[in-house]
Amino acid sequence: MRSAILTIIVLTFALALSTTTATASTSTVTLSAPTTGTITFAGNGGSPIMTVTGLSGVAFNGTGAFAGATSFTLSGSVTFTVAPGDPDDYAGTGTLNFALNNGFTGTLSNITLDQTGQRAYLTATLNGQTVSMIIDLQFGTPISKLKGPHSTELGTFSAGEGGTTVTPEPGTMLLFGSGLLLVAGVLRRRIIA
Repeated sequence: MRSAILTIIVLTFALALSTTTATASTSTVTLSAPTTGTITFAGNGGSPIMTVTGLSGVAFNGTGAFAGATSFTLSGSVTFTVAPGDPDDYAGTGTLNFALNNGFTGTLSNITLDQTGQRAYLTATLNGQTVSMIIDLQFGTPISKLKGPHSTELGTFSAGEGGTTVTPEPGTMLLFGSGLLLVAGVLRRRIIA
């Protein structure tokens, strides 16, 4: 009798969870080439510094947290160190302030840079959203080769986008867990009987 009541409770719980909709925030935005500002990479003894000054441009196609954005700004400074094993991959430390005119603002974190010839691909996280940008380099000098303070490379922001980082929904995980409990209960009952 007790196992029948437990089974009914688990089935009711699973049914209740299965009728709820799984929700995950979806946000996207497209960032166009800016109208103002500069990007400069300067040598710093093997740890080049990227400085972004007064960068602003147009944002469009915003949805979710990025909805309603029509412009963006970016400013700050990041020091890059070469990733082990690949001289064209860099991890960044520093502050890049990103703001959309719809009020979605913050500091970019987990900044990485990957250079391929005259292009550098910057990826970062902002309040759980991924922001990626393409930077065209004037000469294509490997950033790791910028050593002295007078060794510089100019960059131009060419395109970017923002998007949601996927996270599992609690309702789906609870439904899966309750199903496992039900299967375990049935197996246990058959083994004992």
